[in-house]
Amino acid sequence: MTLLIYNALMLFLIYLQSCTNERNNEYKYIESQIKDIYGIQLDRNIKEIYLVNDIGCGNCVITFSNYILDNVVTKRNNDKLILINSMGVNVNTEKFRTYSDKNIIINKNIRDTDDLLPDLGVIILNQNCVDTIITITASEIVNQLNYVDSYQ
Repeated sequence: MTLLIYNALMLFLIYLQSCTNERNNEYKYIESQIKDIYGIQLDRNIKEIYLVNDIGCGNCVITFSNYILDNVVTKRNNDKLILINSMGVNVNTEKFRTYSDKNIIINKNIRDTDDLLPDLGVIILNQNCVDTIITITASEIVNQLNYVDSYQ
């Protein structure tokens, strides 16, 4: 019986370690992509990354970028990073430029779609590991923004 408990405990510890490694690998990947695409080093104090890209549902991009302007930028938190890839089609980049904030990066080059980095979404970090990745979708945008609000 003791051997059974020991084996179960060991399997559980191995499972926890693998989850930690996977999340750490995701963080390292996101960190390298941000450096490659935006030319910046991801600050270890960042807890939320907001990604906006012109690709996808135009109304979703407009709604999400306005949400960021109304609910994220105005709070002036240094633990949030806003990464915008836009030619100014669906995102009012001029409004974002009025805030002289080092945590708002605007890039006019539309990046390639990525399996981990959403075109439109939020990455929530916890202790320099990926906690949650939310890809904004037309059918769930209201619920997703409510979730982000509740997380803050």
